Amino acid sequence: MVFDPSTRRAAITSLEKFASNFATSECYRSHVIRGIGNNIADTFNDSQKLSQAIANISAGTVLSLVVGGAEVADAADVANAAESDTALLQAHVEDTIARLDAEGLAFAQERALVNNPNLQSAFEGERIDAFFRESVADDQALQHLELTPRGQFGPDVFNPETQEWWDVTTPRQWDAHAQEYWLFGNGTPLFH
Repeated sequence: MVFDPSTRRAAITSLEKFASNFATSECYRSHVIRGIGNNIADTFNDSQKLSQAIANISAGTVLSLVVGGAEVADAADVANAAESDTALLQAHVEDTIARLDAEGLAFAQERALVNNPNLQSAFEGERIDAFFRESVADDQALQHLELTPRGQFGPDVFNPETQEWWDVTTPRQWDAHAQEYWLFGNGTPLFH
């Protein structure tokens, strides 16, 4: 696959963000499965080599190169596990929406809405994010997944073994999320 110039630029930007966060974030050290060694620094520091690679290969191949050819589970097992994880995560989204309906916004958010009613969606999104993360973190069946810390680059949930990721979002926002996080592997939206 050959990327068009705008997709190529987006890919390079995503890789640059990933590389920057990788260097400083413990989360990203755990997001990349064993086998990476110190080769990632060489890959990300040679921007010409990286640009050429992105121009000619797919995101999945880039991820395979990043993980240094580490062993991954059988494709059918990965697909089945991802479907199961998706169902569990979507149930958490639904529970999160029910909790938001029951509890509402934080007191300070409610007060701020009096003067800034246009912040309603942003405040609801913040509550959904907080409730979802809390719920998933407490679910023993999902302990093999990782939550990207709030405020750090990355999808909401990531499986470091299979390069599957999930992001809680709206249908309108999904395309932007998919373009931004393609480096993490195969993404699945969790719509609310």
